[in-house]
Amino acid sequence: MRHVKGLGSTLDTASTVSGRVIQAVADRNGVSPLDITPPLFDAIDPDALDRLYDDGRTGVAVDFEFAGYLVTVNEHGRVDLAPLSE
Repeated sequence: MRHVKGLGSTLDTASTVSGRVIQAVADRNGVSPLDITPPLFDAIDPDALDRLYDDGRTGVAVDFEFAGYLVTVNEHGRVDLAPLSE
């Protein structure tokens, strides 16, 4: 868990699919998840994305563009990134 300074809350990026997307992009770019721009909600509704994978549901795969990557979330909630341009 990571503490968000000044907001009085925590950022737990591993507990949701949207959080894993943000963490994957942050890790790839070598930055904090709080420094990712544009925000995820500019690309996709994070709550809707999380609901697709709630309670271990499977069978849904999602692709979308975010922060310079083609993001693929497979049917098990695994997040893969492919750069949009080299």
